[in-house]
Order: sequence, then structure tokens, then C-alpha cells
Amino acid sequence: MVLILVILLSGCIAISKYQALSNLKAYGDSQNEIEVYLENQTDSFVKLEQDLKNGKLKQGIAQKAILSEYGPPIFSKEIPHDPNLKNLLLYRHPTKYFTSDKIYLYIDQTDKLYAWELVLASENE
Repeated sequence: MVLILVILLSGCIAISKYQALSNLKAYGDSQNEIEVYLENQTDSFVKLEQDLKNGKLKQGIAQKAILSEYGPPIFSKEIPHDPNLKNLLLYRHPTKYFTSDKIYLYIDQTDKLYAWELVLASENE
């Protein structure tokens, strides 16, 4: 009887250790996914900022094309009560909340880029 009890308990301990290891692996995998996401967001922001400074961002570009090229903005807001504008999209570095340049893209009623604004981090201080 004691032998059976020892065997059963050792099995429970093994299952418990397996679950703990499985949880640690899942946590590590999610951390990797977060790192990849942040890297992609950073690359997209840098590309947008370079394209803006190099004159590659043109008025009239469809919002879908912007989202496809540069990914989703950090913040998006509808602009009510303006006959010309529909949305404001904010892009900035994903982890440098207060020390990042900011890019505001203004989308018109036809879902096309109407205007943009680059606010340098030094101007935010």
C-alpha cells in the first residue's frame, strides 16, 4: 500500500514540474513575441520618419496604403466637426514615450493623407 502511495505521489510531483516548465516556456515564447513586435514597430516608425524627411510621403496617399506600409499608429482619433478631416494618426517610437519624435498624419474624409506634422522630441520639452 505504501509503495502504491509513493508511486502515485511521485507522479503528481512530475506532473506539477511539467506544468511549471510548460508555463515558463510559454512565458519565454510570449516575451520573444513582444520583442519581435517592438522591433517591427520601431523599424516602421524609423522608416516613416525617414520617408517623411526625404519627401517620399505624399498628400493623397490612401490610409490603407499608409497602414500597410508603416503599420498601425500608436494612437488614432476621429476628428469631429471638421469638414476636411476625418482621422488623426499618431506615430512615435514604441518605447520612448516622452523622448521620441512624433508624427501626426491627418486623414481626410476620403480616407487619404491630407497633411502631416513632425514634432521633434526637442520641441516636446
